[in-house]
Amino acid sequence: MRIMVVGGAGVQGSACSYDLVKSPDVKEVVIVSRSAKKEKLFKKLAASDKVKVMNIDVNNKEELKKAMNGFDCVVNTVGPFYSTGYKVIQTAIDAKVNYVDIADDYDAVELMMDPKLDEAAKAAGITVLYGMG
Repeated sequence: MRIMVVGGAGVQGSACSYDLVKSPDVKEVVIVSRSAKKEKLFKKLAASDKVKVMNIDVNNKEELKKAMNGFDCVVNTVGPFYSTGYKVIQTAIDAKVNYVDIADDYDAVELMMDPKLDEAAKAAGITVLYGMG
């Protein structure tokens, strides 16, 4: 599997990315950040051949959607979720890529419970899991 971890250079994202790297089913983990560099990641991540870095601002929906092409799943760990979660879910749905996030703020999760998102995810044939933090 190819997994994109949005915000994967942060503390929570790094922990998530490292867990994914350890899985034999995961062939590639691409960390998306505004300005990350592989050599600046936590040492265990930087040392993995499975890890790559893409510098993309999550607010640039078109660039993010294009980058999602070919991934099996997007894991969103970038906060604050009340300003990023809905956007990244919409982008994943548009790209027809499965989505998981670690949102733990009630207000943010409530926004993501929008029935329109659920209908769009079903129409796209993907799974969306939010509030997994």
